[in-house]
Amino acid sequence: GRIHTVTVVYRAPSPAFRSDVPYALALVDLDEGFRMMANVLGPDPEGLAIGDRVRVVFEPRGEVTVPQFERSPGSP
Repeated sequence: GRIHTVTVVYRAPSPAFRSDVPYALALVDLDEGFRMMANVLGPDPEGLAIGDRVRVVFEPRGEVTVPQFERSPGSP
């Protein structure tokens, strides 16, 4: 997919997320025609931009698996 819009979160919404900040939250336009909101993983959340290509990755979290995104190979 492609990033439709992105924001970087610097303030944890709760103590459980304190070790995750800063992190990127984006609306991603999937190639299949849908739009979804998810985290974009990676070391440089401030470096993400509208239009960047991303791909889905699945992160196990206890009893569920959560879809997240990461930059696609070859993206800036």
